[in-house]
Amino acid sequence: MGIVPALVSRDRVVGSISLAILVGALWLSGWWILRAGWARDPNGAILGALVTGRAGPLALSAVLALGLLLAFQASAGAAGIFWLTVGWSLLLAWSRSADRNQLGDRIAAGFLFGGSVLFSLGIAELAFRLPVLTDRTGGNRPGGARWEATQYDRLWRRNLLGIRSLHTGPKPQGVVRIVALGDSFTWGYYVAKTEDTWPYVLERRLTSEGKRVEVINLGRNGASTKDEAALLTELGWLFDPDFVLLQYTLNDPITGPYRAYFRTYALVPWVNDYLTRHSYFFSFLHAQWEAVQWRFRYPDGENGLYRDDFTGWLEARAALQGIADSARSRGVPVMLVVFPQFAPGRLDSAGYRFHLAHDSVRAAGAAAGLEVLDLAPVFWRLGRDGPSWWSVPHDQHPGIEGHRLAGETVARLLGPRIGAGSEYGVDEERRP
Repeated sequence: MGIVPALVSRDRVVGSISLAILVGALWLSGWWILRAGWARDPNGAILGALVTGRAGPLALSAVLALGLLLAFQASAGAAGIFWLTVGWSLLLAWSRSADRNQLGDRIAAGFLFGGSVLFSLGIAELAFRLPVLTDRTGGNRPGGARWEATQYDRLWRRNLLGIRSLHTGPKPQGVVRIVALGDSFTWGYYVAKTEDTWPYVLERRLTSEGKRVEVINLGRNGASTKDEAALLTELGWLFDPDFVLLQYTLNDPITGPYRAYFRTYALVPWVNDYLTRHSYFFSFLHAQWEAVQWRFRYPDGENGLYRDDFTGWLEARAALQGIADSARSRGVPVMLVVFPQFAPGRLDSAGYRFHLAHDSVRAAGAAAGLEVLDLAPVFWRLGRDGPSWWSVPHDQHPGIEGHRLAGETVARLLGPRIGAGSEYGVDEERRP
């Protein structure tokens, strides 16, 4: 059994057992609460007197309004959890109260406690929305959504192909055209301007040397190596490239949803997604909770994707070979550009945790006949930690500095192969 089916099946078993234990515990405790309540108040007089009093309808109306608000704004699951909590608390208070006044006091104490908790959470939410904290945390998921809505140049919306590329038209005569394939590291996730992504750092560097160059950015967020091979066939070759750059990130063997491979448990089931999308404070807490789970559940990180029995890695290797064969038949050189993981911790040879994955990728690229540029040592030489390269504080994608270093490194290797002012752009002697 491969790594992914094993993880998925194991998580399902654990989840099913946990759910069965929870349901059993709720049933047993509910039976005990109801038994104790009817023994103390067999006719329900205490509970009935509270409901028919003056404060009862007001409290019930407030609770009902909040429950409906959760149902419409969040989800049925959120409303269900809310009503379950309220009902359970009321029954528990009833089972422990000798008369109406005592029950009222207990419910008032419960409202006071709940109000205090909500007030504290509200203060925390406001604090995490202040610039002094969002500058440090990035705002996590809601802050990231706001950044995306306000910062991106949205170039991909201004061409029919939907690609984040400065060039989309026919190839001009005498211009060397480079197609850059890749995932979010090429597309430029959390890089506001397209010009600051590494493909266009490369283009500017080569242009400054007097070469006529156009780079077509075909990076797509979430693309796997298998996806990139298909994109090259469907679209990439139509641009008539003289070079192909295939950017590689260590999670590229993943061909489906990322969470299906690296599964983590929600901090608050049923309402977790809603809270992480709307609450700065909860999104921060959930990010810390996920980081703890990653540390203990997946200590090897992306190294686990490079097992010989992992289907995604087998497909990635086949895709590398397919790209190499397709390019070779057209006489077009391909360079495999491997980015490091910018994980927390020291980004140097000694502290880096993903040597196994890089070794596997370089070997697979060489076996397919591709030239391989591993950027990890380039970043190591600067002796910085992973987060210092991030674009935003909550996400591990490289920012402008990382794109600049990658683009200039590729330009230093690629530049000598491009003839300045050549009629065909590419030095024919350098073609394979």
